[in-house]
Amino acid sequence: ISKVDIFQNLKTSLSALNQKYHMIIIDPPNLTASEKDKEKAKKTYKRLITETLPFLKRDGILIMCSCSNRIKEEDFMANSISTFKEYHLKYKLLDKLKEEIDHPCNPLFPEGKYFKVHIFRIY
Repeated sequence: ISKVDIFQNLKTSLSALNQKYHMIIIDPPNLTASEKDKEKAKKTYKRLITETLPFLKRDGILIMCSCSNRIKEEDFMANSISTFKEYHLKYKLLDKLKEEIDHPCNPLFPEGKYFKVHIFRIY
């Protein structure tokens, strides 16, 4: 298990560890303080994927997490998939997770539905 700060030269940190991993979890903090941050956040998710994939073993698991309520789940998914396709990667969505029962989302407060986790196998 290795832990690196995703905003402090991610590639260099992972390169220094000189390892490939069976699983990589990308779990940044909220990237959208306001609506205007959405495009920048999507680019950040893409950068995080492209900088970590060289360190994922073949048939590895990539777990993408988002707690940014301004990025809809379908946009979060599309962003990951378009990145995989851009880099000619084969992938399979294994699971999508959402809020657990101890973290309910009030239907009258859609902003509370911010937690997204997508689990992919990358071939």
